Amino acid sequence: MTLPIFYTEPENMDMDYRRVLISGEDAFRLSHVLRVQTGDRILSGNGKGIVLEAQVDEIKGNVVYCAIESVRKVEAERPFITLFQAVSEMRRMDEAVRMAAEAGVGKLVPFLSERGEIRKIEQIKSRLKRWQKIALESSKVARRAWILEVTEPLSMLNSALSCNHGGISILFWENEKAVSLSEVLTDSIPEKLDIIIGPVGGFSEREVETFMEMGCVKAGLGGLIIRTETAGSYASMLVRYHYGLLSRGAY
Repeated sequence: MTLPIFYTEPENMDMDYRRVLISGEDAFRLSHVLRVQTGDRILSGNGKGIVLEAQVDEIKGNVVYCAIESVRKVEAERPFITLFQAVSEMRRMDEAVRMAAEAGVGKLVPFLSERGEIRKIEQIKSRLKRWQKIALESSKVARRAWILEVTEPLSMLNSALSCNHGGISILFWENEKAVSLSEVLTDSIPEKLDIIIGPVGGFSEREVETFMEMGCVKAGLGGLIIRTETAGSYASMLVRYHYGLLSRGAY
């Protein structure tokens, strides 16, 4: 059985004594759901690039004590992918966050758009903690060294886009038939790449014009119509394939 990674706080990692402890919900899941026993090996980490291979030493209540066998520093992927996701109904957003974590997105930024079902920023701010929790749990299952970051929602996109500081910002639009994703991706690997996904009703012409004025490039995802909650993860995996990120072995 392939176990997920279990994140823990830095204070629970004792590098001098080569010990790490896992507590709370994760410890309960390890001991009561996954039935981990003394001597089993697990992965732990801080969610910011440090990955530990460890052996379970002792299980006491809701704490699992492990001996660190190896430590690895995993650099963040390049390009660093930011998904700007127009907010749709909440169940769609939950799925968009979950799939973004599984598809290697580095950061997800929710934002309001003209045709989105949700029009008030307060409505989506109240869901932020839920999305961050989904990102955390999905990152564990995907065995990510870096947890997907879900940021405060934006009422509009402006300087948040990396096209203003040297990256590539790609607007995926269902009415773009002439230019495909492969045509806008560079041969050299950029430091940052933005994926901009619209709501269920798509972007308005006015929004598209605004994005283009900001320096974004338009691209399509082929002849299929892809749901808003899956389009971002679909695009992220294509970007990662283009830049050779899918060929790396898992730790």
